[in-house]
Parts: sequence; C-alpha cells; structure tokens
Amino acid sequence: MEVIRQLLKIALVALVALLAVAGALALIFGLGAGGLTIALSPAGTAAGVFAVAFLAGAIPALLIAPFVYFYFWRSNRATWGSAVIAGAIGGALIGLLDRGVMGYAIPSGIAVAILTHLGARRWLGPNNSFKPKPLRGSA
Repeated sequence: MEVIRQLLKIALVALVALLAVAGALALIFGLGAGGLTIALSPAGTAAGVFAVAFLAGAIPALLIAPFVYFYFWRSNRATWGSAVIAGAIGGALIGLLDRGVMGYAIPSGIAVAILTHLGARRWLGPNNSFKPKPLRGSA
C-alpha cells in the first residue's frame, strides 16, 4: 500500500509540475503572440499553447516518469542529474513525433523533471518536523 501511495504522490507532483510548465509556455507565447499567429488573439494563442503543451507532455510526465522516478527514488539514485537526464529523454520522446517542437520539448521536459524532483524531495523525504524534547526530570 505504501508503494502505491508513493507512486500516486510522484504522479501528483508531476501533474503539478506539468501544469506549471504548460502555464509558463502559454504565458510566454501568449505575451509574445504579436506576429506568431494571425487568426488567434494572444489569449487564444496562450490557450492553444497550454492545451498542446499539457496534452503532449501528459504521456511522458504522467504515465512514464512516475515509474522511472519511483525506481530512482527507491534505489537512492534520485539526483538532480538523473532528473535532468530523465526530463531530456521525455522531451526527446515528444520531439520524435514532430522535430519542429524538439527545441521546446527537451527544455520543457527538463523543467518538469526538475520541478518533480524538487516536489518529490519535499513531499517524499523524511519527516523532519520539529518535535521538542521533554523536560528533564519529567516522565
């Protein structure tokens, strides 16, 4: 049961990371959409970029990465370097579908993996909550 709970936590952290990166891409392209598209407004461009980034990143970030990261986590190999490599591989998988997005897919995959690693370290790490020592002489 603990394994399933940890996998679900990793998937949830990856989902939040994917939403953050897709939102950042939408914001960047929405603000700079002056000459990007003729048919769409900046808000329409942002919505389209968000949808495409989220849907394209969903398979590697939500169906593949949690299992890979869980393996790294359980074998004590979850490092910043392994996160960057896993993110680059996930981005390259998206880039194989369309070479034109490779320049965006790999950095986005790395960003999602780094945010996932950051969140997983925080959420899956040991509980370091402050527990005060009892007073001397008290039983």
